[in-house]
Amino acid sequence: MPTAQSVMLAIHCKKTDTTDVKTPLLTYIRATYSDREADDAADDVEKVQSLRAEVGLAQSGTQPGVRDTLIKYYRCLNAIETRFPISKEKSAAQVNFAWYDAFRPSRRVVQPNLHYEKAAVLFNLAALSSQAGPLGQLSTEACGLFALLRESESPKTDSPKPMDLTTECAGLLEKLMLTQAQECVYHKAVIDKKSPNVLARLAKQAGTMYDEVERAFAAPSLANYFDKSWAQHVSLKASIYQVEELIQLGQQYRSEDKVNNQIAVLKEAFARLQNTRRIARAISTEMSDSVNRTQVRQFPGSAVRSARSLSRYTESVDGLLRQQFDRLAAATDNARLKLAEWELPDTLKALDARPPSALPEALSRELAEIEAIGGVNHLKGILAEIGELRREVDADLMAAQ
Repeated sequence: MPTAQSVMLAIHCKKTDTTDVKTPLLTYIRATYSDREADDAADDVEKVQSLRAEVGLAQSGTQPGVRDTLIKYYRCLNAIETRFPISKEKSAAQVNFAWYDAFRPSRRVVQPNLHYEKAAVLFNLAALSSQAGPLGQLSTEACGLFALLRESESPKTDSPKPMDLTTECAGLLEKLMLTQAQECVYHKAVIDKKSPNVLARLAKQAGTMYDEVERAFAAPSLANYFDKSWAQHVSLKASIYQVEELIQLGQQYRSEDKVNNQIAVLKEAFARLQNTRRIARAISTEMSDSVNRTQVRQFPGSAVRSARSLSRYTESVDGLLRQQFDRLAAATDNARLKLAEWELPDTLKALDARPPSALPEALSRELAEIEAIGGVNHLKGILAEIGELRREVDADLMAAQ
């Protein structure tokens, strides 16, 4: 964790088939306006067709300039929306847009709906932002794009909607990207050597956000949609940051010489770390069957896939767990040294084991005398009388003034 090495999820781009945008648009212009208007618009429509072809060819997201192409095409779609209706109505331009589900690539959905095309383009822009570049900045950008998809385009697509373009899925991916951005904030704070108190708060926030994402994966509409490794990865991250919070709290308590609190949180951290290890083992077992459908990233680093994804993922997770165990062991040793300096808990054990007869003789005689005159109750009575006398003296002094 503190080395700023962390595995993060990236989103695959949606794939599409070749779509003829030019012919339906020119046909609509001729039917609605005139041949002359169609001839005047031919060059602009040709540019739109060219951009659509580039979008279709750049489906892996690795080609240079693909992000700029998607942005230009999205702007063209916004311009088309204000001029030409594209829908299944006979009076509208009949353009059938075909896209494949990003998480279920065999599922193909065709809709004559411009908002469906815009939603798919926004999805791919968000996916690209999750795959490359400065993680914190682009995770935040991906979050914003998924939010725009959820709010603006997803509700306007036709039914049945592909699951990856539903408001539920877009909302989940929005939360996931925001959570990974928060994780980057934590790593930046570690690099900047912030105080353990600050790091504990940031780790707690990251763990809480990963918990929320895990619950989103379990929503009825999405429970059987994503591969299990996605939800397991998020569960692992939530557990890791819960442990990290406790370790940082232990460091804070150590700086304040609150050894008892430090020991308590370190015990809790150790128990939770055992659970984290179990989650990691489950992921390593099941991820081998599904790694081709999961894309992961490292901080800092680039996207990796297939067998390399599994290898790097398991290596990174194992490294994180080993590091946390080492840090936990070091913190525990420090707590033990502090107890040894205070001669604890041996002193307490010695006092508990010491029989009453082992008290010094003079102290035993004084205790016997106190017991003879009434014991503790007698002493309490004397203290009460002293308190009453003090109040009377204070009253006399006030009267004299």
